[in-house]
Amino acid sequence: MILVPGVASAGELHGIAAGGAATSSWEGDGAVLSMGKVGYRLDDKVGFYAFGSAGYAGVQRRVLTSGGAGLQLWTRYGKLMPYVRGALVRQHERSLGKAMDDPLGTLIGTEDDIRQRSGVLFGAGIDLPLWRVKGATFFASADASVTSFRDDLGPQSYWIGTVGLGVNLDITKSELR
Repeated sequence: MILVPGVASAGELHGIAAGGAATSSWEGDGAVLSMGKVGYRLDDKVGFYAFGSAGYAGVQRRVLTSGGAGLQLWTRYGKLMPYVRGALVRQHERSLGKAMDDPLGTLIGTEDDIRQRSGVLFGAGIDLPLWRVKGATFFASADASVTSFRDDLGPQSYWIGTVGLGVNLDITKSELR
């Protein structure tokens, strides 16, 4: 593995796959989840992204699915790329049994017994560039975030930690056109 400087240029596609754990404002409510994020980085500092996640939480044995979109801001600290991000979030929560009976309905939120909630997410993390190949920079990432909801249909907040692997594709490089 070769560590490379995290050089970004104008016009970069950004993607990551991650896994993690969470806890919520409900007592004893631990969760596990997977998450995917895709985005477009305008330059070395600013990018827009969309994400989706799915997981399982212990209290009330429920399936959590969420999606959202937001803004991410990076800075540089040597080879490391620390960032902060914010997003609008839409989350669905449904009992495990009913989710297993209708996974697609659970994912897209078409059933009456799904808790559908909107909230906001704030997070911070760090990307560590690992290697570069023809306009693609592969990186490891660690992220911590909090999601907050105003309603009382479920926990009012989730604290989430994830680790993952991602790639930045420089779409200005001729190899990727």
